Amino acid sequence: MIVEIQGADQNATNNNGTHWKSAVQVSAKSCHLYKLSLSALTQTDVYIWFFDLAAGSSLSAAPVMVRYCPGGSADTWDFVGGSLFTNGLYIALSSALPVTPASTVTDSGDDAAIIRAEYRI
Repeated sequence: MIVEIQGADQNATNNNGTHWKSAVQVSAKSCHLYKLSLSALTQTDVYIWFFDLAAGSSLSAAPVMVRYCPGGSADTWDFVGGSLFTNGLYIALSSALPVTPASTVTDSGDDAAIIRAEYRI
């Protein structure tokens, strides 16, 4: 019997070399998210919106998950066994929660938080 333990083997951040951007396309194809780490860089609260999309944008709606991170704090979210994103994974930082499935992200602006996503395709 062969036992294979799989976990994350790739990571993505929102650092573009100049700023920590308010969104990141983690994967453009099916993947499993194993861990998300977030460090808020200001005293403003942020909401992390997760989309099951191969090409997310500022017009993306209907997040599949949302997580709150108080300003000036850090948060880590572990997904035991991984959380499946069938189409791809797009993460955006918002200053507000979605009100309806048609809600789009209220952009938190650059340098609001550092995102690190650990995933496997």
